[in-house]
Amino acid sequence: CAQHLLDEGVSEPGKLAALGGSAGGLIAGPVALRRPDLFGAAIVEFGVVNPLRSLDGPNGATQIDEFGDPGIPEDALLMATSDSVELARDAADAPAMFLCVGFQDSRVPHWMSARLAAVMADRGCGDRVVIHADADAGHSCGFYTEDQRDALAKQYAWLLDLFSE
Repeated sequence: CAQHLLDEGVSEPGKLAALGGSAGGLIAGPVALRRPDLFGAAIVEFGVVNPLRSLDGPNGATQIDEFGDPGIPEDALLMATSDSVELARDAADAPAMFLCVGFQDSRVPHWMSARLAAVMADRGCGDRVVIHADADAGHSCGFYTEDQRDALAKQYAWLLDLFSE
């Protein structure tokens, strides 16, 4: 889809942003990390960015049916293909990332996004990561609330600033 947008002249290389929340983090981060020539940014909202460590999260073993079991080599290989933390270690180039986390999230632990930010920092790309942390938020800032509008405004302002450089 992203390549089609470029081919049709709708966008330019590096001027697209991937967006995913919760399990959508298994897609948004990885596509941007794999194809920074297409995606200049990724916004991951309360997203699973480190499925290889999913057993350490609050849902633990309940995630096995959905994500796989990192203790099984075949599952771990598949899970690694959508693990942004691991992909960021070896990515040729790193896109900008806007990571939303809630400290009261009972589904996706905020430390997953913190690990991704740390890997990006270790690679010298820490200045390309923004973490929007909310001490009171659960698995989202809430739908159609003032907090959600504030988070969206920050994301769009960040994208406008990033892509207007």
